[in-house]
Parts: sequence; structure tokens; C-alpha cells
Amino acid sequence: MRKFLLVSGLVSCCMLSGCIAQALTSGRVEFSDDSAAATPHFSARDRQLIRDYYSAGGRSRVSDAEERSRRGQSGGELERGEKIRAGAAERSLPSELESQLTPLPELYRRAVIGSNLVLFNRRTRIVVDIVRGIAE
Repeated sequence: MRKFLLVSGLVSCCMLSGCIAQALTSGRVEFSDDSAAATPHFSARDRQLIRDYYSAGGRSRVSDAEERSRRGQSGGELERGEKIRAGAAERSLPSELESQLTPLPELYRRAVIGSNLVLFNRRTRIVVDIVRGIAE
């Protein structure tokens, strides 16, 4: 009987610690393997929230033709893996939109550059993901 109580106590303790760990990490991206690297990106949910935000209240989405025209006038466009040039005009996302999107690791930032919403590494300024033709 004593052995049974000891084992059931240990099992209960382990189960409880798992529940606490789940509650503490829920809603965040956690990395536990230092040998693997993961890069943040715009999830399907984030992309839909962004499109909904910019299409509501008169903030219309830029058409593909308009975006191509702007690219020609601006001297190019950003691509994944490229570095954001010095002096690029970055605008922060509206706080009401940013607060709805998946939280990012501190090393990353979202910004509107031209008509695109860009996710990039703050330190290296390398673009990791883009939602094109979203802002005016």
C-alpha cells in the first residue's frame, strides 16, 4: 500500500507539472532544441487578420497592378532573404492590429515598407516574410 501511494504521488506530481508548463507557455512559440533553428513567419491566421484589417474602414488593399506600378517607381521590391536598405521608410503597424497577431521573438519586427507588410530580423535587417500590396 505504501508503495502504491508513493508511485501515485509521483505520477500526480509529474502530471501537475506538465499542466503548469502548458499554462505558462500557451500562446507563445517555445524553442527547446538548440540544434534546430526556426524562423518566424506570417501564419495563415495572421495573413487573414492583416487582410481584414486593411480592407475594413476604407483602407483598401492595393491591387496587383498598382503594386507592380509602385515597384517600378520605387526601384525594386523586397524579397525574402534580402536586407532592408538603410533609410527605407518603415512604419509601425497600428497597435490594434499588432496586438491581434502572433507574438514574435524579440529579435524580430513587423513593419510596413512601401505597400508591403514585412517581417524582419531587427539585428541583421534580413526579410523573413512579406505580405504584399497590403497598405497604401
